[in-house]
Amino acid sequence: MNEASNHSASIVDGKDSYNTRLSVNRAEIEAEDAFQKKLRISFVKANRSKYEEIAGAIASGDIALAHRLVHTLKGNAGQIGKSGLQKAASEVEEFLKRMLSRSAT
Repeated sequence: MNEASNHSASIVDGKDSYNTRLSVNRAEIEAEDAFQKKLRISFVKANRSKYEEIAGAIASGDIALAHRLVHTLKGNAGQIGKSGLQKAASEVEEFLKRMLSRSAT
């Protein structure tokens, strides 16, 4: 093996390769963090008045609208990893679903 081949092998198999992978992983993590931050900001903006919308729909007797709003909130919360909110929305959604089925009979 010549000197160039030995150097290439060390770059691929050795410390240089590790550092390159590490740098790429850091860049991926930073990009993912920035993306997650944008998702969270978008979520807050889109759902800022969601509680009032849901409460208003229930107060006006529009359970179908309330159910749809809660279902959307549940999905959006899941997309950004807010499992506590997703679980709470799921419980409200099930309650509203039961209310809808009672009103249909």
